[in-house]
Parts: sequence; structure tokens; C-alpha cells
Amino acid sequence: MVAALLQRSTVRRSLFLKCCKKFLSQAVLASPSACTGQRRNIQPHNSVTHVTRQQEATEPDIHASKSSLDFTRVENYLTSIRSTGLQPTIEDIEGFRPSRHSRPGTKKYANEYRDLLDTLCRAFSKDQLRNLIELYKLDPWWSRAKRKKMEYAESIIEQGWGWPSLKELEERHVARTEVISKSFPMTPSELFIILGKDGADLLQLSIQYNVHISLVPDPLALRVEGLRGALKQMTEHIDALRKDIEDEIFELPTRRSIPQALIQRISRLAGAYVEKCGDGGKVQRIPSTCIRS
Repeated sequence: MVAALLQRSTVRRSLFLKCCKKFLSQAVLASPSACTGQRRNIQPHNSVTHVTRQQEATEPDIHASKSSLDFTRVENYLTSIRSTGLQPTIEDIEGFRPSRHSRPGTKKYANEYRDLLDTLCRAFSKDQLRNLIELYKLDPWWSRAKRKKMEYAESIIEQGWGWPSLKELEERHVARTEVISKSFPMTPSELFIILGKDGADLLQLSIQYNVHISLVPDPLALRVEGLRGALKQMTEHIDALRKDIEDEIFELPTRRSIPQALIQRISRLAGAYVEKCGDGGKVQRIPSTCIRS
């Protein structure tokens, strides 16, 4: 009887222990600490990825902030110089000098030039820029009085640092691309000289400067159309012709006036423009050779 009771007690104790173990294992799996542990296993990976992307996204801002900070320090330094009444030195302005620039004539070069010009104008006063030109020992013409502040800065960039002039580059571009027209008023004698025999000289001018030339009868003029640069050269050529024209007056032996119908024929035969001078037997002669010497 005692043995049977002991056996039943042992069986009950064994079942109780098994139930406790099962209950405890389920409680552990369902506990918040277990979920937190899983999150901790995942969170570090996501956190590293997030930080890396954030660093990549802010790298340009960091470089921009550093550049802005450097410029602010330079401005503060120059401000302190001005407050003490001292003048900036070559070393001070050389700190703004870029080590290189883009190819002249490109849009990138134009932007770099304008940014550099704006920087110098903000960093230095007009008198300081003029004084720096003298320190560079440039021609006194560049540091002459009554120039604008921007012109002093341009002189340092172009004459001191050797950058090609942006204005000249832009003017050349316009001269190569912009088509314009211009009228040149003419006197009969000037037109005769420019036309040449049967218009051969005028045709040669059109080919030489790659322009289109037409004659306007009233008022008498030459209308020229072409690139701006070509018209500038054409203008210089016509001005030179006008300066070289010389006239001579002759008195005819017969002292009789030449009929107007013969004037043009005589001019073609003589190779010079001939016109009556007064009512008597005098003529004015303008040799075509005087402009080709």
C-alpha cells in the first residue's frame, strides 16, 4: 500500500515538472525582451545604412561649407587689415588666384572669369585694387585715376595673372556670328574709284571680305551686308581709300567746256574720274592709281 502511494507521487511530480518547463519556454518566446532582442539584431544594420547614405548626401554640402568658411576667414582678415589702415600685399591677393582656368571662349571660362571678378570686387576696395596694380609693377596706364573698380580688378586678372580678356573674346564671337548691314554714302568720284573698271574692284572687295554689296542710287550709297567683323574691316578699307584720294585741276587748251555725254567716256579711257570744274575749260581729275599706291 505504501509502495503504491509512493509510485503515484513520483508520477505526479514528473508531470508537474514537464508542465512547468513547457510553460516557461512559451513565456520566454512571448516576452517583450525576446522581441527587443530581435530588433537589436536588425537595427544595427539599418542604422549603418542610414548613416552611410546621410553622409553621402551631405558630402557636397560639407565641401561647399568649407569653401564658404575659407572665404569668410579671408574676408575677416582683409577687414582687419582695413580697420588698421594697412594695405593688402601681393600675398593677400594671390590667395584668390586660381591655379588654372578653363579653355578661353567656352561658357565655363566665362563663368569662372565673372566669379573671380566678383570675388575680387567684394574682397578689396577700389583704392586697394589700384595699389595692388602698382605692386604688380604693371604699366601705369592700368592704374590711372578715374577708372572704375571693376576695371582695376580686370587689369589684375588679365595683365597680372595672364587671363584672356573676356570682353575681347565676346567681341570676337559676335564678329564671327552676327550678320548686320551698313550703308556707305558716296560721292560720284568715290564710287568711280571703288568700282574700278567695269566694277572689277568692287567685285574683288565683295570676295575679299565675303560680303554682299549693292548700289543705292538715291541718295548715292553702297549698301553692304555681312558679318560684323567683315563690315568693320570693310569700313576701315573705305576710310583708307577716302583719305588717299587726291584731285588735280587742269585747264584745257581750247578753254571750251567738255560735253557731259563725253565725261564718262573720257574717264574710262583715262582711268581716272573726270568732271567739269566751273563753266570754262577746266576739269578736275582724280586718278584711280592714287588709291593703289
